[in-house]
Amino acid sequence: MSILCCVLEWTVFEKVTEYGQNVTLFCNVSNCCPKYAGWDRWTPVQQTLFIDVKTGQANAKYDGNALRNGYTLVIQKLSKTDLNVSYSCVYGATFGERKILLEEDVFKSISPTQSNVPNSQLSQSEISALIIGVIVLVLGSGTIFIFFCRRRIERHQSKGKTDNADIEVNLLDTETEQKEQKDTSDQNEKIEKLEIEQNDCIPQNIRDQIQRQIEDWKKKDELFVSTRASDYIMECLQDNNCLTITASSGAGKSFIARHTALVLREQGYQIVPLRKPDDIRDFYQPGKQTVFIVDDICGNFTANQQQIENWKQQLPVINMIIADNCCKIIVSCRLQ
Repeated sequence: MSILCCVLEWTVFEKVTEYGQNVTLFCNVSNCCPKYAGWDRWTPVQQTLFIDVKTGQANAKYDGNALRNGYTLVIQKLSKTDLNVSYSCVYGATFGERKILLEEDVFKSISPTQSNVPNSQLSQSEISALIIGVIVLVLGSGTIFIFFCRRRIERHQSKGKTDNADIEVNLLDTETEQKEQKDTSDQNEKIEKLEIEQNDCIPQNIRDQIQRQIEDWKKKDELFVSTRASDYIMECLQDNNCLTITASSGAGKSFIARHTALVLREQGYQIVPLRKPDDIRDFYQPGKQTVFIVDDICGNFTANQQQIENWKQQLPVINMIIADNCCKIIVSCRLQ
């Protein structure tokens, strides 16, 4: 099989005018097609729709054909569940670009026309009658509104003295109740803080350092723009407890890792950045939702053999953490 020279990308080949019709997607490949040219549908679980468009058996929903310069995917009897979903073409072991099939991509633009619509105009007498009716309706509504407003003002004035006395009593009761609630809240906060300190294996000074570090991440995260890479990382973490982000220096590995950790924090996870391999053993608490962040696991600029050996010694603990569905490990590493 020849090596592709460009990124696989599909386009809508045949559009429709309404649901229930067939939509055709086309993937452009020169000198098409070897075996195992097909399509994938991307949801939380990847679904292979069609493999080997030359010899594969079509089904009631999907079909495909090989052409001279590419191959197609026919989505039969289009429904709303087929839209707003990512599709990609597959060429051998190469996955094409994932693109979302949108409603505006599959439907032809049809200019609505009006027919058999009577074009009539009101006569002068009908217009006059309509204006008079509107004036009478407005005057009647205004009179009723004024009547009820006066009744309401009189009722409030008669209750004014009694209400003032009740308000003074209610203010005293409210102040007493607020004081009691504040005392109870302060006591609960002290108890909760004491329980956290007793149950948390991370020393107080380390927790304070981590909190300041997370606050700095949150300020910088205001500039974060979601990308396909960050979305793919979140998808992977739904089914995996350990993820390694690899890229060249300056590509944004740490930025994406910290953004992902902040998203998990909103779901109840505790963020624990690791400075050295021993920290993962000392700070791990079984059953507690925790996301561990490791930057440049093999070294900052070059591979640090001693650091790698130290991480190898922690493999039993790491395997235990990965097996604990309450914990996630996000690692960044340079490609070099």
